[in-house]
Amino acid sequence: MSSQLVPARTKPRTDDHPLWNIIFSFWATPAMLVAHDLKLFTLLGERPRTLSEVCASLGTPERSTEVLLHTNMTFGLIAQHKRKYRLTAVAAEYLDERSPINLGGYLDFLVANHGLWSVASLKKAVVTNSPQVGGGKDIFTDPEMQKAFARGFTKAMYAHSIGSALVWPASVELSKHRKLLDVGGGSGAQTVGALLRWRKLTGIVLDTPPVIAEASQYIEPYELGDRIVLHSADMFTDPFPAADVHLYGDILHDWPKDKGALLVRKSFASLPSGGMIILREVLSNDSGSGPLPAAAYNVNMLLATTGGQYSKREMTSLLREAGFRGVEIRSATAGYRSLITARKR
Repeated sequence: MSSQLVPARTKPRTDDHPLWNIIFSFWATPAMLVAHDLKLFTLLGERPRTLSEVCASLGTPERSTEVLLHTNMTFGLIAQHKRKYRLTAVAAEYLDERSPINLGGYLDFLVANHGLWSVASLKKAVVTNSPQVGGGKDIFTDPEMQKAFARGFTKAMYAHSIGSALVWPASVELSKHRKLLDVGGGSGAQTVGALLRWRKLTGIVLDTPPVIAEASQYIEPYELGDRIVLHSADMFTDPFPAADVHLYGDILHDWPKDKGALLVRKSFASLPSGGMIILREVLSNDSGSGPLPAAAYNVNMLLATTGGQYSKREMTSLLREAGFRGVEIRSATAGYRSLITARKR
């Protein structure tokens, strides 16, 4: 490309707002993570405060604190009344660390690993088509990475999942089923949600040994007794324990499509007649061009895994080719995740 300047002599034919919206979002988004890291949301969750009171509590200057407060106001997370700042309803539920469904554990993970989502990291991922988390090591298969990653990632995934896990089980009929296998179940949040809604159901959380070692601390407070069993295994190579429902919550997108197909076929072979498979994924449109949550998740998967998001058509074909019938897709039940179900006849 020539370095010679080409003078602009005509007015633009198009509106530049879409580009500036992206740039402004890039500038502003860290303000939510910084507010979390400084405990601003939990501070305002205690009681509304003036700017000077916020500054005194955080030990921050007024000018910078006001920028942080007002940016989070534009996000709809903070409101102001009679010169006092307070949390909005959504922030009180998901950002105050005293809330039982707060996203704090996941936001801690984003703050601690912020370099993963940098321009340099994404450029390298695009050029090499390889994950950038853990210095390029596979977090799911490398034993050293699994052990190092398990604690923070399991904590993050519990915070990431527990709110929606209390919502989606009401959208699927499980009264005639008895045992749910949560494949790659991590903290067990999805199983907890299902068992709280369906009282006759028991659950098995299957994951790698380092993750299973962390899971009990997230399950025990729910006092579900022996209704949940923790099972250490490799989901690809080890046999599945007997169950009549298989659940995959944000699992298939971690792997290339051939491995996703392997897991679905394995579930079909393992389930009894009348058994159900349940998947929760952020689905893209059939062209793969959106919507934004699916596109953003694809960027995240490019940085962290070897997988990616499915479209509705791909998900339907995947299940039917494995032998499942009666595929149903309920869009965006919670957290932008669709609920996909199918049965083995």
